[in-house]
Amino acid sequence: MADTNSTSPPRSPDTRVQSGPTVFRSDSKMSNHTMNTMNSRRSNTSRRSIKIDLNNFDENRLEPPYLTSPRSIEACRKQGVLPQELVHKPPSFFGQDKTVPPRVVELRYQTYNTARKERLRIVMETYKEMCQPPKIVERQGSGEGSLSQRSSTEDDEAKLIEKVMKQMEFQKQKQKDEVETMLLLEMRAQRMKEKAEAKDAEKAARAAELAAAKALKDAEWQEQKAAMEAKKRQEENEAALLQKRLADKHMKDELIAKERAEHEEKERKKAAEQKEAEMRARQEELKAKQDAYNREQLRLAEERAKEMAERDAARLEAREEQRRQLEAANERKRLETEARIAAAKQAQAEAEAEQLVKFAEKEKKSQEKRLQFEKLREEKQQQLHSQAEEKAAHMQRVMDDLARKGEIGTVSFDTVLGLF
Repeated sequence: MADTNSTSPPRSPDTRVQSGPTVFRSDSKMSNHTMNTMNSRRSNTSRRSIKIDLNNFDENRLEPPYLTSPRSIEACRKQGVLPQELVHKPPSFFGQDKTVPPRVVELRYQTYNTARKERLRIVMETYKEMCQPPKIVERQGSGEGSLSQRSSTEDDEAKLIEKVMKQMEFQKQKQKDEVETMLLLEMRAQRMKEKAEAKDAEKAARAAELAAAKALKDAEWQEQKAAMEAKKRQEENEAALLQKRLADKHMKDELIAKERAEHEEKERKKAAEQKEAEMRARQEELKAKQDAYNREQLRLAEERAKEMAERDAARLEAREEQRRQLEAANERKRLETEARIAAAKQAQAEAEAEQLVKFAEKEKKSQEKRLQFEKLREEKQQQLHSQAEEKAAHMQRVMDDLARKGEIGTVSFDTVLGLF
């Protein structure tokens, strides 16, 4: 039903217009001419402009005006409803905040749409009541009719007031329920958000635990690596100690052999010259053996040094290969973690430089120890050789003295040896 912007007819000073069921009182009946005039004015007004009322109201309209009909606007005002509250809003309107879960958005949309339909129904009922033709009641001059009319009017006013109060209470309760519903939904959304944040925090804690576990594994690997290096150093020290023990044993064996030779020489008393010759021959043999032993030890030392150098070169080559592989891997990840790679390269370079310095120092100390050992051994050999030569010369002098004195036949070789 189209609404019109009609012009109200002339009213007397006692004329009253009330909300709800319209009651119009006048001292005289409205003439047919007046009604025709009003209808004519309504038609002219409708032709001049298109009115938007609750009958042709477009609930999907995006921009105002939503209503232009005075009666429709008045119906909204009586029910405490704004025209834009009757417009349909899509679910996307409630999902503009991307942090709100989809379920909360759907609940907000359903709540608003239900309340909107209820508001539209109430406003439509009020609008239809306002569109009913006004009731014309004649006023009686005086007496019982006037009293009855006044009593009926008061009853109507009381009923109207009661109805208005009930509608106001209903609207208050409805608004209260809507607010409570929205608060409940907001609380649910907040709880869901807190759960999501707690879940994210749990994920972050799990990631931190994984990182700590990885760091612990790295530390364990470093400890194992240090233990392996310490074990290797211990093995090298044990090998050096074993070599020293072998050298001591060899020298002891030589001393035993020398003592055995001296004991055999004592048994050959009668052939002093032959014994001396044999001693000289044996000394030369011992000297040759010592020289051969020295050459063998030198050869073994050179081979060990060469082997150690090859192992060191292989170890350095392996480290260099690892470094190249690490640099290649870091190069692939450069765009993502350039700063960390630079720090890692610097740390690696410093570590390698430190390892090279340590290796050079270790090699230098090893070379110094080897040279010191060779020097001590050579001095020891020279000392033994000198002592043997001195002893042999002294024995020769003693035997020569005895021979000059003519006592060579009476003095045994054991006696000569006993002098020493």
